[in-house]
Amino acid sequence: MQKLSLNWLGLSLCDTKEFCTALAGNESLKLVIMNNIDEELVDGVYKVLRETGTEQRVRLASIIRSALVLQRTLENCCELTEVCYCAAFRNTTGSDSESFAAEDDDSHEDSNNSANEDGSECVSENPEDDHAKNDGNNKDDGNILKEACGGTDGASKTEGNIPKFDDEEANSGTSSDDDLDFDYDGHGYYDDHDDMLRYYYDGDVYEHYGHYDDMDYYDSDEGNYFYDDDDDDSDIDYFYDFEHMDNLRDAEEVAPEIPAFRCLSLCSHLDTLVIVVNERMCEERAGLLSQFLSWTKTLKSTTLSFPTTEPSTQMLLDGLSSNTSISALELGYWRFKQRHAEDFAQLLRKNETLNNLVLHDIKTKLILQELSNYIEDNKFLVSLHVDDGGSFTLKPWMFKILDVLRRNSSLLQCAVHFVMGNHGKRFGEAFEQMFRSKALLKKVQELASETESGALERIRSGKRYLDINFLTVAGVVKSMVVCNKGDGRRIRLDQIGEDNWLRVRSYLKLADIKEKLEVPPLQGPRRRRRRGHARRRKLKA
Repeated sequence: MQKLSLNWLGLSLCDTKEFCTALAGNESLKLVIMNNIDEELVDGVYKVLRETGTEQRVRLASIIRSALVLQRTLENCCELTEVCYCAAFRNTTGSDSESFAAEDDDSHEDSNNSANEDGSECVSENPEDDHAKNDGNNKDDGNILKEACGGTDGASKTEGNIPKFDDEEANSGTSSDDDLDFDYDGHGYYDDHDDMLRYYYDGDVYEHYGHYDDMDYYDSDEGNYFYDDDDDDSDIDYFYDFEHMDNLRDAEEVAPEIPAFRCLSLCSHLDTLVIVVNERMCEERAGLLSQFLSWTKTLKSTTLSFPTTEPSTQMLLDGLSSNTSISALELGYWRFKQRHAEDFAQLLRKNETLNNLVLHDIKTKLILQELSNYIEDNKFLVSLHVDDGGSFTLKPWMFKILDVLRRNSSLLQCAVHFVMGNHGKRFGEAFEQMFRSKALLKKVQELASETESGALERIRSGKRYLDINFLTVAGVVKSMVVCNKGDGRRIRLDQIGEDNWLRVRSYLKLADIKEKLEVPPLQGPRRRRRRGHARRRKLKA
């Protein structure tokens, strides 16, 4: 047995030390994956791995939800290869100390039961008292999350400090516990997959994210969303104005991830990075991420799922444009404008490492239209997944993108054939273009059932064979180059040596050598015999 995957949930550092001590004496086990490690123990586990000398044979899989734990882990575990940070949902108003103080206040219990004698609800003059009534734990909290489908006149009613839309205007906007996508400490995140609308509710404020493909304009200062319905000719179809948007957490004021993101530069072995945050990414955090993405040489897979502002989107795109290692990229909830879509398309045009791309809740149509103008120059992207629901399948620009993806997949398959021993010219041309691709490495690793280092050695051997036997693969010679001896005063091609030949080879490509066309030999004009000529000759004989 060479690979082992274990569930580490509930195990202590003592258990880890005993296991790693036993692993140090087992030379046959090459890779151990520890899943579901408690985030508080990640740095301690890495310390045990270093003490037992097993850090190169163990991979950790742990979801970190605390920014403080993330910072401590990055500081103490420089050899970390995988980081998955899914930030816990935080209160959007006030500080943590204020939240705890509100829970200890005796007036909190009185506010839950306060009502007028005639049965009507009593609303406090202090807005914070109204926030306390809706702590995210009531059974009816989900019923106030409703979609406004009534157009421009979709007025909303408020109960306490939470907007509530009319049932007649939105009869399908309720979100029950079955629709709950994520729940943390009484705070819910709702995802309506039918109409791609997002709801976030933490007991204090209700924030509505519409599908970015439909969003026409957003005023961040006023908290107003303008939507453009493509079905009619109106510029603005409906409009949301949340008077409580000013209560949202200001990401620039409170951003606990900033110290942790500064520590990313300490991780020189990181190959997988997952960051999921429910808040808008401020410029400072985006700048730190962009800096890390631009210089890392080991990162292979990354997921960046969080709402962005226009400046932070541009910063992150600048970082991705300088990256030369990421082969799998997943983006979610980014704010894209026309200039961002153009920059992203140009990024993909010249990128030679990205093989798999996933886009969630972004202006997909805008990006794909721009991408169709440049993607033909990209020969490395083999997989593209977008949230379109199949609506873009028949679009002309989508046809163009899919054709390029099919072409790239065919090149990848031919390159794999060359590595596995089929040295035909067609396979050699594909390998010559794809030998740097991470997708080729992964494919060879799967087919050959080898480790990553073994598959990489196979690719290097294929590249060496192509360089030395270039003229043979190209079909110029059958087996090897042999020149006539001549008068011996000049150096022949078969005498220049390997190093000089490799220098010559660096200027040549298989595609430069055209196939020899088989032309039938020319024949002179046929003489036309006179009728009866053969018969007369026979009679004379």
